[in-house]
Amino acid sequence: MIKYSLIPILAALLPLLLPMGRNFEYEYTTLNAYACLLLIPFGALIDPSFLSLKKRLLFMLAGVIGNLLPALLVFGWNVCPCASGEFRTFWWLQTLPHLTLGFAVGSWIEHARRQGLSRIRLLLICGVVLFTSCLLLAAQIWWEPQKRATHIFAGFLHGAIYDSWIPLDAGVAWMRISHICLALALLIGVILQSRRLRWPAVTLCLAAWLVCHWQGRQSPSQSHGLAALITAMPETRLGPGFTLHYRNRPLDGNFQRRLENIYQSARFHSQDLMRLLAVDQPGVHIFVYPDRESKKLWFGGDGTDITDVVTPSIHITLDGWPHPTLRHELVHAIASRFAYHGIGFHPNMAFTEGLAVALAPRDDDMSLHEGAADIIQNRRVAQIEQLFSPLFWSESGSRAYTVAGSLILYLLEQGGLDKVKALYAGSSWEEAFGQSAEHIIKAWQTYLRAHYTRVGPALQAESLYRYPGILRDACPHSKAMLSKVDGIFLGQRQPKGWVPAQDYWPWRVRLDQDPGARILVLQQRFRVMAQGDPDPSFDADLKILNPHPPRIMENVEAFILATDRRIQLGEWIEARDDLKAYINLVQELHVGDGLLRQMWVRWLLLRDVPEDRNRSWLRLLAGIEKQLPDDLPADVSWIETYLFLRNKPSALISMKHLDRMSQIPLPDELPATFRLEWWKFLGEGYLQKGDLLLAIAMYNRAAMIAPEGSRASLKLVVEELKFRKKPQSAVN
Repeated sequence: MIKYSLIPILAALLPLLLPMGRNFEYEYTTLNAYACLLLIPFGALIDPSFLSLKKRLLFMLAGVIGNLLPALLVFGWNVCPCASGEFRTFWWLQTLPHLTLGFAVGSWIEHARRQGLSRIRLLLICGVVLFTSCLLLAAQIWWEPQKRATHIFAGFLHGAIYDSWIPLDAGVAWMRISHICLALALLIGVILQSRRLRWPAVTLCLAAWLVCHWQGRQSPSQSHGLAALITAMPETRLGPGFTLHYRNRPLDGNFQRRLENIYQSARFHSQDLMRLLAVDQPGVHIFVYPDRESKKLWFGGDGTDITDVVTPSIHITLDGWPHPTLRHELVHAIASRFAYHGIGFHPNMAFTEGLAVALAPRDDDMSLHEGAADIIQNRRVAQIEQLFSPLFWSESGSRAYTVAGSLILYLLEQGGLDKVKALYAGSSWEEAFGQSAEHIIKAWQTYLRAHYTRVGPALQAESLYRYPGILRDACPHSKAMLSKVDGIFLGQRQPKGWVPAQDYWPWRVRLDQDPGARILVLQQRFRVMAQGDPDPSFDADLKILNPHPPRIMENVEAFILATDRRIQLGEWIEARDDLKAYINLVQELHVGDGLLRQMWVRWLLLRDVPEDRNRSWLRLLAGIEKQLPDDLPADVSWIETYLFLRNKPSALISMKHLDRMSQIPLPDELPATFRLEWWKFLGEGYLQKGDLLLAIAMYNRAAMIAPEGSRASLKLVVEELKFRKKPQSAVN
């Protein structure tokens, strides 16, 4: 009785010992499944009793119910705020097949003991089968590009640990059903005594397993190997050191333009990194997936772009230009040629990710050193040394990658690329730099404290590094799933009648009182109220989120919303005066460029633009209207011109407008962030028109005034555009 009814209950309780197991979602059901698979056979191994067929079936049924009991209680008592549909989906995909297999293996162990096999021998047999199967799975994930799998013992492994959205397709379901069929074949073969019944039943289960397995294998989510990806993305373009793979859409002009941008960027970054890292012809495969969901199902990464260092291959989607991750992933792929004694990456993931972050600068408000200094200064990571260990993955990507990138950038600045390459290739700290790791890390922290410590609050940094990581988040997969509007099995995963547009953000507020969710709900309520629907509690709710002075970024957003509310009520002068005072207040709070621009834009509109013209712009900024003017009169103010450029797609702005805008002098009183945005948008506009010379000039002006967080990225943009301007034969 113990092994078939109480052990599944114990298996269902064990995941609750870990923080990530307390969300009744994918991680809970997976840990539950592993516990069932290990504990039920172990119980059969140590329990001296044997059960009759009737008792065995009754206790198996009790075990299934017992395994569901903790979830039934937490959802029945509303203890767990996660979506119950997410639990149900992954319980039958993850736990039920393992529960069935655990019963089957436990019954086989009991049967084998009756035949005289010793416990030691049975333990050895089970251990060898499990170890061999998992070793083959590890080899498959290592040697083949795909970083996801559906395995009889490991279950459904969805891929990158940072991904919160886990899409499903029929292939995953068919494969897990096939595993249940295989487990039932073993179970029936062991417990049925009648040969007349046993063999037809076993044959039927095996036939069902074969059909389900074959059906599952037809899905791209269950295919493996480089050839499968090449088949899914058959078109290719060759470049220096790489092959670009994609699925063509010849009638989609936007797709063709974005694909060309990726190809040209790959040409530049591949050659630049081959030169920088002294690697010749790395033979990288660049797979461009149709969308993020396809990338997740076919390969194993959704929001996370991943490099397979064995192929080597990188896996991305058609994002905007400059592509946010292309160079980062190319660093991984090209550096794999000399990484850590030939294994393709450094086992200390802070080195692997740090090198890619340092050599692929991003266009951010905060630099790597500024971000790392804030993380250390405000103890956003309990022990900074843990990021240079296997616990790297336990932290959020924003924290871990920033700290790792800052350290490697410091090593590059202090010791040069050759020493960093030696460290990455497997040399010790002492061999590469002549100093111990402890001494270098301490010197790096001292350098950050001396040059990057900020006095007073840093609201933007708090917002950037607030997220604790998916393993410590509350219901991360429910958050992602409930925001979706379509997808396979989504009807089973979401509550009945769920409408994401109106239900999602109020649920997020109930979940954890997240200030970002609260401000979004208030913004939704304001837009509804602006259309004439009364909301008596709106002003009181907004006031709660709008303390003076602000303590977090969302407080600043609440002030901006309160300003929009005052404008709606006709309190224009008061709104203008409050904005000016608030702008002065937040100067030392480091609220970030985006919010600073939002406040300045509203203030300039209220100060400089007549009411008959600024009303439509203010309603656009508040999200009440979406219609932009088709054209700009000759006598409009600079701020109106800026908003037109900022909100109009670059492809729709004529060369006449671009030329006119590029000649307009910028007001001296503006913060530098406006100048930076102005030149960047003009550069993008000229690039869309194919005028590389003027695009280079605009981006160069942006790079000259850019802060440290975006300067290196903009300089790379300029270098890439200069590279594009050369004849292709001259650079290949």
